Amino acid sequence: MRVRREDRLRRGRGQATPNGWFTAYRGGVAAAGLVLQGGHGVDSAGPIVAAVLKAS
Repeated sequence: MRVRREDRLRRGRGQATPNGWFTAYRGGVAAAGLVLQGGHGVDSAGPIVAAVLKAS
């Protein structure tokens, strides 16, 4: 199967699944999470960031 150049660029340089990232803050604490090839950030990195903020 041949992938068009536009689709490859849209997906993040030919990755099958894009990286998932999420940032948030609570009070005076900010956190950011990145999951390589995690897909949507809210599904992959979001729970990690939420756990960090709840622990602080």
